Amino acid sequence: LIERSLLGFARAERGAGSRAHVAYAGGRRRAPHAAKLVLHRRGHHSCAAGQRVKQYSGCQRYRREPPAHYAAAATFQRGELDVVTMSLRATHLSITLERLPEWFQSHDRAQSLLRVGAWAGAYYAVHRATYALSLLAAPKHKRTPGGVDLDGPVPRYAGCSLRKVAAARAASFVHAVGSFAWNARLMRRHWGVLRDVAQRRPVVRLLGRALPLLAYDASNDLPGAREALCCSLGYFVQELAHVLGNEPDPVFVAHHVAYMTATLPIVFSQRGWAMVSLATLLAEVTNPLQLSWELARAFGCESIYDALSPPFTFGFAVC
Repeated sequence: LIERSLLGFARAERGAGSRAHVAYAGGRRRAPHAAKLVLHRRGHHSCAAGQRVKQYSGCQRYRREPPAHYAAAATFQRGELDVVTMSLRATHLSITLERLPEWFQSHDRAQSLLRVGAWAGAYYAVHRATYALSLLAAPKHKRTPGGVDLDGPVPRYAGCSLRKVAAARAASFVHAVGSFAWNARLMRRHWGVLRDVAQRRPVVRLLGRALPLLAYDASNDLPGAREALCCSLGYFVQELAHVLGNEPDPVFVAHHVAYMTATLPIVFSQRGWAMVSLATLLAEVTNPLQLSWELARAFGCESIYDALSPPFTFGFAVC
């Protein structure tokens, strides 16, 4: 009779009355077809150093299922092991979550990427909110009082509907006004720092004087500097997704990719925000006027279009 426990021990008994001898074997449990047991015989026939190796792979009478209580104990132990594993994973996760704020505060690039994503989500929310409001004001497949079809494809916008174009331009309008005001306030707030940096390491001189607006070495750690760059990057990420999905204009795509390629390394560096802020000021100062002029033309408002054409042309030529 062979009984094998879950721990890998085996006990062999051969009954022969008072002449019975018992054999014990120990070691790691192996598969039945490859199990080799070293038997130490004990009894009046035992030898002090006698050992015998028996191969049980060919003996069908030794192959027996473990008792039911052994199987139940194994199931219970596996359940306990699963509970312990789950508790360890939960502990590791809690430790990771506790250390996440500390890790996040020590990595500026991770903070910048998170800010860019947050601003992209904010501008996308403006986009979707404008689209939803347009559905309330003018339901789908219903023309406006002026006879404009908001949901039909427009060849000028690569087949995109005016409703989607107007929603995208609303996000552009919010970014133009907000970024212009933010960067103008930033320049005014840090004008003294920009002037000192420009005098120490001038980039461009005009009439023998350094221009503070072109102070490339101004630190990005100044209050609000890096955040302003992340705001503009978030807008361009959202706008690029819209352009690729709805208005695949190569000029728009090239413009957005060029801006992101030039600005993202500056966000990750320690200086350079002043020149990007100056470029943003010059680019966004006429953008609200341009967007209004464009939508007036798209919706057929000829009087508004004619009134906005001269100031927009002048502003676009200057800036």
